[in-house]
Amino acid sequence: MKVPISIVSNIFNPTGPAAPGGLEIFNYYLARELEKRGEDVKLFASGDSQKLRCLVPLVDKSLQFSKSKEFLFDPWNYRKITFEEFAIFAKFIEDKSNHNRVLHFNMDNFLPVYLAAKKGLPMLNTIHLLTKSLGYRILGDLLTEEEMRSVHFIGVSKRQVKDFPYNYRVIHHGVDLRDFHYSDNFSNNFIWIGRFVEAKGCSDAIAAAKKAGEKLEIGGEAKIKNEVEYFESSIKPELNRKIKLKGFVKQNTRSDFYQAKALIFSSKKDEAFGLTIIEAMACGTPVIAYARGAASEVIKEGKTGFIIQPDDVNGLVSAMKKINQLPAKEYLAMRKRCRENIEKNFSLKIMADRYLEVYNEIYQDFLSKKSK
Repeated sequence: MKVPISIVSNIFNPTGPAAPGGLEIFNYYLARELEKRGEDVKLFASGDSQKLRCLVPLVDKSLQFSKSKEFLFDPWNYRKITFEEFAIFAKFIEDKSNHNRVLHFNMDNFLPVYLAAKKGLPMLNTIHLLTKSLGYRILGDLLTEEEMRSVHFIGVSKRQVKDFPYNYRVIHHGVDLRDFHYSDNFSNNFIWIGRFVEAKGCSDAIAAAKKAGEKLEIGGEAKIKNEVEYFESSIKPELNRKIKLKGFVKQNTRSDFYQAKALIFSSKKDEAFGLTIIEAMACGTPVIAYARGAASEVIKEGKTGFIIQPDDVNGLVSAMKKINQLPAKEYLAMRKRCRENIEKNFSLKIMADRYLEVYNEIYQDFLSKKSK
C-alpha cells in the first residue's frame, strides 16, 4: 500500500528549480522524485510553480508575483503577506480531504503546523530555519506536550538541531545528480552565490579574493529594499575586472556556473544547511567554507575542501592559496572526491529514500491509532 503524501510548500515564491530560495527548490525536487517513482504524492504550492503532474495549486499565482515591485520593495508589506498566507493555509487544514494524508510541511509559516497538531493529523515538519527561531518556541508554548510529540521534526543538519528541545531526526539535503554534472573542464575563477544581504557574507568573499589577488565571480540579484541597499553600498563599489557580477544564476545554468576553481561559502550567520555546498561539490568543485550550516558534516578537510573559522577572512585567503598550490593531479583527485562524496551521501535518491521511511512510519502509526 502506497502512503498518501502531501508536500506543502511556501506560496510566497513559485516552487521549482528556478526559485530564489533553497526551500522551494527542495520541495520541487523531492516531489518530482516521488512522482517519478510512482508514489501517491501531491505538491501543494502556487499555480505558477514548475509544472508537475502532482502539483495542486493553493493559489493561482505566488504571493510575490501577485504584487507590484513597489509593494515588495517595502519590507513592512511582507507582514501583510503573512496574514494572506495564514488565511490560505487555515483553509487547507480545514479541508477534510487532506486529513487522511501524511502532511509534510516545508515553509517558514508555523500556522499550518499548529492547526494540524491541534487536529491530530499525521505530519512532519522539515526545519529549514535555525531552531532558535521564535516560531518553534511559540509552538512549544501553544501546544500541549502530547501535541508537540505528534509533530515529527526533521533537521537538515546535526549542527542545526544540536540544542533543539523536541524529538527530531536528521535527514541531510540531497541534490539530483542529473542536474549537476561533473567535469574536469572548469574556469580559473573562485565563485560565490547567494542573496545580497550582510548575513550571506559576500563582502568577506570579495575581501578574501582581493587579498589573494584572485578572480571572483558573484552569482546573485538584489530585489527588495535591504538587498538593493546592501548591494549598492557593499558590493557594487568593489566590482572590477577581477571581481565580476554574474547576476541571478538560473537552476538550468547552475551546473555551468559551478564549474570553477572553488566555491566560497562565507555566511556571516549560522545556517540550517547551505545547499550551495552540495550543489558545487556535485559538479566536482571544492568548497572553502566558514564552519557554519552543514559545512563540517559535508566537507572533508583537505580532501574535498577546507573548513575555516567563522569570519576569518585571512583563513579564506590561506585556503584559496592552498587550492592554487595543489599540483594538477592532486587537484583533479580532489574534484573527483567531491563528486563521489555527494553520490554516496548527499544525492536526491538517498534523501527521498529516508523521507519515505519516515512517511511510512507516520502513516502506519496514524492508521493504528485510527483503528482503535
